[in-house]
Amino acid sequence: MILKTRETLCRRAAVQGVYRKSGRNSRQGRSLRGRIVGFDSSRENATVHLALPVAELVANLQEGLVDFAAEAGVLLAQGCLEDEVRALLGARYLRTPNRQASRWGSEEGYMVFAGRKVPLVRPRVRDAAGHEVVLERYRQLRSERGLQQDVTRRMLCGVSARDYSKALDAFCDGYGVDKSSVSRHWKAASAARLRELVERPLGHLDLVVIIVDGIRFQGFVFVVALGLDSGGRKHILGLWEGATENATVCKMLLGDLVARGLRVDWRYLWIIDGSKSQNCFARAWRART
Repeated sequence: MILKTRETLCRRAAVQGVYRKSGRNSRQGRSLRGRIVGFDSSRENATVHLALPVAELVANLQEGLVDFAAEAGVLLAQGCLEDEVRALLGARYLRTPNRQASRWGSEEGYMVFAGRKVPLVRPRVRDAAGHEVVLERYRQLRSERGLQQDVTRRMLCGVSARDYSKALDAFCDGYGVDKSSVSRHWKAASAARLRELVERPLGHLDLVVIIVDGIRFQGFVFVVALGLDSGGRKHILGLWEGATENATVCKMLLGDLVARGLRVDWRYLWIIDGSKSQNCFARAWRART
């Protein structure tokens, strides 16, 4: 019995050794081999001096060039943060009278870089009341807009949320690319693009033809209005979802188009499929004009 228990424990230890996670946390990132020698943004063209181990780069030029490019990007970002702190507080250890804020150490942070979140050390600043001062450059570096754009571009090319991390180049270590995070970014980006599409103004369009038709997509019914301008260019004017292609949905779409600037004093060539609901759409338009 004791031998079996010992064999079981050894077997479990072996399995755990195979599947044990690496000691380095992906949120901590790799230790940087270079450092910032100088960062001068006082002139129109900022000057940045980086010290990198060129010997390692020359020894393995092809792979080393990619690694050092990623490391240079992180170092440049940290240099920008330090430069902003220096602009706010002056040089380190310099006594400044009537200073309204002070350095408050540093902590682990991240920036959005190469389609993922990349760890970096960010400096902290607090005002005289002890409140955190938000660094504008750090806010820009961690903005998820670039990550959402990268997710959108890859998913429109057919990459699933599950395979997103596999489609990334091995450019640098990072995190925030698991399927739940990717799905959340995709929903946020697609919702923003859809909102931009259905809320944009229409008054500046030189429309001559408007086509209204119902389409079915993934079990949903949409009434879509497509416009053609005097140059022959197509514009998606709006769409409205409904359980069926009924008169109520068509009237709501018409009201939305007019509210967004569709000129009611212009003459258009209307193209409809002759259904009763779209005939109601045409009668509602004639009533407005």
